[in-house]
Amino acid sequence: MNEFTKDLCLSINLSLRQFEQHDFVTILNQRIKHYQVDPTKITLELTESQPSLNLHNLIFEFNQLKELGIKLSLDDLGTGYSSLSYLFKLPIHQVKTDRSFILNLFKDEKSQIILKSLIGLAKSLNLILVVEGIETEEQKDWLFKYGCDIFQGHFFWPALSREDFINAIS
Repeated sequence: MNEFTKDLCLSINLSLRQFEQHDFVTILNQRIKHYQVDPTKITLELTESQPSLNLHNLIFEFNQLKELGIKLSLDDLGTGYSSLSYLFKLPIHQVKTDRSFILNLFKDEKSQIILKSLIGLAKSLNLILVVEGIETEEQKDWLFKYGCDIFQGHFFWPALSREDFINAIS
């Protein structure tokens, strides 16, 4: 295990199709052991907004992943027609909003109402809320005022290539 990366948390975007692959949990667990990764530092993000072809299997696999210590997140909350139903059916610990909600935060009152509602919903369900797309201090301050848990965006750190990331942590 690399001394520079041992405390980093890793979020991985996956589609429903990847979760539904045969032996997904087994293969992931083997790779975690092979690379000596702490599974409690991994969050798998479900990014597809279409309903699962086999929700029963998805719930079973999510529960297996949770038992391994892997955290589960629902990405792009509020943009898909099935996202809210997943809040009740899947053992998730985190939800992420789509950056579209933050883009018009100060131009459209509806964006503020939606974000306040999503913050309240997450808190009521004891979920961590991550708001994506923060580009200004004003956006960050507004979200902090209303109780957002985690902020993500270029305001904090620009996206990096793999090479630049490795150089940044070395």
